[in-house]
Amino acid sequence: MSLSFSHPWCLLALAPLGALVLWLAWTSRGAMAPWRFWSSLVSRGAMVLAIVLALAGLLLVHSKDELAVFFLVDVSKSVDPDSQRSEMETVAEIMKTMDRRRDWAGLIVFGGVASVEQPLRKELPLTLQSLVNPDFTDISQAIRLAMASFPEDLQKRIVLLSDGQENLGDALEAARAARAAGIEVWTVPTGQGRDRDVAVQKVSVPADVKLGESFDVLVHYKFSGRRPGESQPGKLRVYRNRQYLGDLDVELQEGEGVIRIPQKIRPAGDKPGEGAGFYQYEVLIETAHDAVSENNRGFGFTSVAGEARILLVEGKPGQSEPLEKALRAGGVKNLEVRPPTGFPSDMISLQVFDAVIFSDVSAHYLSGADDGQLRLIHDYVESHGGGFVMIGGESSFGSSYFRTPVEEALPVSMDIRKKKMRASLALVIGIDQSGSMSMTVPDGRSKLQLVSEASCQIVDLLTELDKLGICYIDTQAMWAYHCAPLVNTGKIKADLRSQRGGGGGIYCFTALDALYRELDKIESAIKHVILFADASDAEQPDGCVDRARRELAKGRTLTVIGMGTDKDSDAKFLQDLAKAGNGRIYFCEDVRKLPKIFTEDTLIASKSAIVEKDFKAEVAGASSLIEGIDWKDAPILHGYVTTTLKPRGEMLLKGLDDDPLLAKWQYGLGRTVAFTSDAKPKWAKEWIDWAGYRNLWPQVVRWAARRRAATDYRTQVSFEGGKGKVVIDAFDAGGEAQNFLDLEARVTTSEGKTARVRLTQQGTGRYEGEFPADSKGAYLATVADREGSIVGQAGAAVSYSPEYEIRDERRDLLEELARATGGKSMAVPRGVFEHPSQPARSPQEIWRALLGFAIACLLVDVASRRLGIPEMTMALIHRLRRTPALAPPMSLPEPIARLKVARDEAKAKTVQPLPEAPPTSAAPIASAPAAPKPSEPPPPPAPAPDQGYLGRLLDAKKRAKGEK
Repeated sequence: MSLSFSHPWCLLALAPLGALVLWLAWTSRGAMAPWRFWSSLVSRGAMVLAIVLALAGLLLVHSKDELAVFFLVDVSKSVDPDSQRSEMETVAEIMKTMDRRRDWAGLIVFGGVASVEQPLRKELPLTLQSLVNPDFTDISQAIRLAMASFPEDLQKRIVLLSDGQENLGDALEAARAARAAGIEVWTVPTGQGRDRDVAVQKVSVPADVKLGESFDVLVHYKFSGRRPGESQPGKLRVYRNRQYLGDLDVELQEGEGVIRIPQKIRPAGDKPGEGAGFYQYEVLIETAHDAVSENNRGFGFTSVAGEARILLVEGKPGQSEPLEKALRAGGVKNLEVRPPTGFPSDMISLQVFDAVIFSDVSAHYLSGADDGQLRLIHDYVESHGGGFVMIGGESSFGSSYFRTPVEEALPVSMDIRKKKMRASLALVIGIDQSGSMSMTVPDGRSKLQLVSEASCQIVDLLTELDKLGICYIDTQAMWAYHCAPLVNTGKIKADLRSQRGGGGGIYCFTALDALYRELDKIESAIKHVILFADASDAEQPDGCVDRARRELAKGRTLTVIGMGTDKDSDAKFLQDLAKAGNGRIYFCEDVRKLPKIFTEDTLIASKSAIVEKDFKAEVAGASSLIEGIDWKDAPILHGYVTTTLKPRGEMLLKGLDDDPLLAKWQYGLGRTVAFTSDAKPKWAKEWIDWAGYRNLWPQVVRWAARRRAATDYRTQVSFEGGKGKVVIDAFDAGGEAQNFLDLEARVTTSEGKTARVRLTQQGTGRYEGEFPADSKGAYLATVADREGSIVGQAGAAVSYSPEYEIRDERRDLLEELARATGGKSMAVPRGVFEHPSQPARSPQEIWRALLGFAIACLLVDVASRRLGIPEMTMALIHRLRRTPALAPPMSLPEPIARLKVARDEAKAKTVQPLPEAPPTSAAPIASAPAAPKPSEPPPPPAPAPDQGYLGRLLDAKKRAKGEK
């Protein structure tokens, strides 16, 4: 152990402070007892010394000759599995040279992130359990994690086993920080180059092209041959918006090369995939010999200006033919019609269209976890300025879109509980709680939890006029909530969510008997049953169909939801059962759709959202959507779906009871329109031949379609180091820079996540913004100005992990890391556990202890000057001996002693009373004259109030001086 100082110059204050302490002690000594003087002097000196040492940063330095080594193992994708096994074998060999009496070893694995696999210990298990992102290599993070994991009092060393293919962070900067902390970095090169590997480095496409304009798609590739000049034949496949365009035979030369693909996008016609819009090009290179196939794909994007491209999705084939004819007759030429199954599943594919029309489309047909395509529509409108028009029907609006992302984007709400209900509903639900319902889905919830959540949504949907009963069934019926009005909805939902599964299969007849008997006790205008059963394990079918027919005669309908597909063993029975009950049959393989199915069937059964009465549309507001149409001559409509206008929504046409018929609003960067009646030959059968029908829909679509500002701005998206960058060059047609713009980009990934990126001006007319891009896939950026007008759109893709890029070997980086820290770089590591010549020094600060000692010295100084310590000690000894405490002669301080003497002298000068005369004889003396009566002495002064011992001494002093 040794001593050290952080601020040794503070020690210079010792001499003047010591002299000051001696001078003060000597000048204030007075009549102080010797023991008091020396006690005060020593305590003051010690206090000053402790304070000066604390200010100087006195450190106790411990030395220890023990070595701690952290092994950093690269497990990214650029290190193949064989090389990773070789890394662990190398660590095992090095561990054999470890002295377990004084050495420690730990293990850290890293890729895009780093994780401590094994902390420092004497024995190091060489099994890897940590999960890290293998799509990137961040050596700097691994070094910094090792630095933070070392203890202070050991010698430190880092051994890095990697191929050096860094693509995140700055390893050299981290190495310099390690050197400053006295830590060496030793490197062991691992991995090996990939021979005969082909990689698509980039696909270049002009950001903007014109219809009919010829342009080239440039495919930049790299081929790592075994020898210079080597070539290899291959085939290049080309896709546009996921449609196969054809392939090319190519000859790949060793090194880097470019392949040109001539392209031209023609105006919209009979051929699909043409016309204006946003286009994604995808290329794929295939060769006979290729080390890695993951890096053979690339993407490029371009935008073609022209007439808006519209997508019409029809709920049933052929039902939207009148609408399609009206749109085409109204000038909407670039129109594509698809069924719900053909709706795009990613933002890039949807971005092709400037507006989307849903004609009586049920949300039940839209797929994907976490609201999938429903969330896609929402983001398409809000973040990328797309237009969305929803047209009603029996399957649209409230029947399936209640509480979905699409409802958020519409100007009307599906929540109609505040409206007057058409009829009260008594609904009983039988839920299968067999053992299979305890199985979990990908989001971690069980099937039974999802069904219970669907029941909770029904609780929210119904009103106090309705009645609800919920029964869980396996081999017997167990009522969670008997059919009754909804009073305490919070408790009902809590009970449903706490339900646990049972066992066995579902007994269908037992279930139906319990459900129908419950309805016998209830009075209601509409009575409906929902039976949820396993389509492959529905037991006790006998008598169920006949029972459903008998109950239907009493006005009780039955819907069956089968878990599974229509190909399962009991699917036919469930279909017959639903048909006998005049209800609907749903098969649900993805149980995450159950809440939507339950909600849809409940609203259809209650008929609360659907109004099937004749009415004429009434104008409720002015807009370009309805101008130029004679609404007084409009034919009648035969029905619509009830909705509620949102506070910011604009109602243009209304139906019965002032319900919205046509409403619009601006949502984010896009626009949405809701028409609650249909556009097919059912509710609108008289409208189809009306001239206003043919004028209305083209005007609606043109208003909703994406709007782009008239600018020549150039927008680009690029990637580097796990981050994406949006760059926009804002120049007008004359080349004049547009400065001080307020721009924001909304970036959507292929995973459906959206980020808002503020663009800041970096130069004349140039604006940039960054966003995280740590996953593969396409990224789409839409840039808008302060007014919400779209000024630019661009796309780019991270085609594959940067770990699969063909790079020159980075052994030089590993050597630089070793040199920067004084370490070694070697293929076969030796001497890893050799100790440095200097032992580890661990300084320990003690300024807190010194300040505590200084405070203690201050207390001793005060006590030695002010307290009668000997007298107090004698009294304590007598008390402990339990003997009467004799008052020892008190050695009073000198001033008090003089006051006491003065008091005694004052008492001695006080006039004493005369002694009494002796008694005389009783005989009178007749002739003696009468003596004069002596005057009585003055009364003594009134005693002063008791002022205590010191007060009396002070009075005596004053009397002695004649002041009183």
